[in-house]
Amino acid sequence: MINRIQHYFECGISSIKMILAWMVLQLFQKGLLNQSIWLIEEKRTEARDNGYHLFSYLCRKHSELNSFYVITKNSVDYQKVSSIGNVIDAESFQHYLYFLAAKYNIGSQPYGAAPQPTSWNNRLRHFYRKDQKLVFLQHGIIKDDLPMLYYENTHYDLFVSGAKPEYDYILKKFGYTQKNLKLLGLCRFDNLHNSTSGKTILVMPTFRKNLVAKDREKPANEKEIHKFKESSFYQGFSKLLRNERLREALNCYDSKLVFYLHYSLQSFTDCFRNFGDETIIIADRLHYDVQQLLMDSAILVTDFSSVFFDFAYMGKPEVYFQPDEKEYREYHYSKGYFDYYTDGFGPVFFDPMDTVEYLINLLCNNCEIEKQYLDRINSFFTIRDNHNCERTFQAICDLE
Repeated sequence: MINRIQHYFECGISSIKMILAWMVLQLFQKGLLNQSIWLIEEKRTEARDNGYHLFSYLCRKHSELNSFYVITKNSVDYQKVSSIGNVIDAESFQHYLYFLAAKYNIGSQPYGAAPQPTSWNNRLRHFYRKDQKLVFLQHGIIKDDLPMLYYENTHYDLFVSGAKPEYDYILKKFGYTQKNLKLLGLCRFDNLHNSTSGKTILVMPTFRKNLVAKDREKPANEKEIHKFKESSFYQGFSKLLRNERLREALNCYDSKLVFYLHYSLQSFTDCFRNFGDETIIIADRLHYDVQQLLMDSAILVTDFSSVFFDFAYMGKPEVYFQPDEKEYREYHYSKGYFDYYTDGFGPVFFDPMDTVEYLINLLCNNCEIEKQYLDRINSFFTIRDNHNCERTFQAICDLE
């Protein structure tokens, strides 16, 4: 009840800010409406996704544009972004003002570059610049049924797709047409061509809706930790990290394992600290960048995270470890077009020991991907170049 009251209060404050910004725009800053402002955002606390890579491209190749990146001032990535271009502090009055005046509202999250909270967005849409274009860069390749992204709920002027099977599925299921849905490749894929080799194993599971802490920015409380440790998710991955055969293999092959929890579960990182040693690194988002981890690793272990598409794009071997498959499906998205057994880019395991044996076999074979999985990757990604940002930029310009 208290959280709901707080939510309504925040919505009220945000609505007042929006109305005040609109008044200032109409009375004192009307000149902003004549500018072609490109406003870009992803998670407001980070600059690591498709939004950042598009912004970086614009700053390098099209510095004549009025492009701005929205991010919180206390973000660990703030300096990285501010050193290359214009930055707007998230939730500042300038954010509201430029959001209303923006010609292009661009984001890798469903709400674009809108100020938070977002539940009032559609109700206040008539305050926006009349010809504003809403561009969805995506957070990752879509594989499941996501009703919140259907056209009736989003009305994106441009919906960027990263692969042909995904494009076909969205076209068939989400209510978008070829006019607004474009197969361009994800912007962050441009950087994946700088991938390095090695023998690091990256373990990166996705979030669990039923386990997320109330405050994702702080360590979980005692009650939340107890529930988390009782889960099949924790039990499965803790057994994997504790496996002695795996530890021996890491030492034998001079390899390391990096364990990185999803952004929404980082509150529980400390629950795994005891499993860390000189060969097993328990990583967190304050000190590690997801894309850099993917690029520097030789093998990926994940469960249902769409991050495996990024890894497959680089042609590297991966394993699906799904110790709580039934429970996951109960709380998360309905299955879409992608089947892990017939379409997956690696084998599926439920038992940690089976996963370990496969990982050891990969290390023994110099981390070489099996041909059947490489064939699936090549069939899935028909676009494999470093021009994704360029195509996206041109598609946005073509909205006119």
